[in-house]
Amino acid sequence: MTSGWKNFSKRKKTAVVTAILAVCLLAGIFLYIPCWKCLILWRIESLNLPEGSVEVYPAKAWLSDVYWPHIKAEKVLDCELGTEAAKEYIETHNPAWKLNNIDIVGYASMSDTAIYNLEYDREYEQNWDTDNCVHIVYFKKVFEWW
Repeated sequence: MTSGWKNFSKRKKTAVVTAILAVCLLAGIFLYIPCWKCLILWRIESLNLPEGSVEVYPAKAWLSDVYWPHIKAEKVLDCELGTEAAKEYIETHNPAWKLNNIDIVGYASMSDTAIYNLEYDREYEQNWDTDNCVHIVYFKKVFEWW
């Protein structure tokens, strides 16, 4: 018994392989588009954090076109170690690929594209110590060539 694949001409084989690659590419794109938020939130949520860290605000992500198209995700923690010590801990206890496009800053740091912003957050100022606040920020331009 001969294989049907051997009977195809080179042109038909090329067309079949091209169609299979196109379907795989489109499937990857269509799976990534609705799942981008889950993937980014998973990266933030799966970080190894210092003991005694308390989640103040959960991880939240959005796609924005303010200034340029970008993906932004944030999580706010209260950590007994303080911002700098928590930043050092997170950077040393997590692999580099998890920290790609992630910054760890104080909650009071300025950002005009922030999801959580201390300037308008009176509840946080009243209930938490702003010196111990850790702001985990994921930021990535959608089109890097712009």
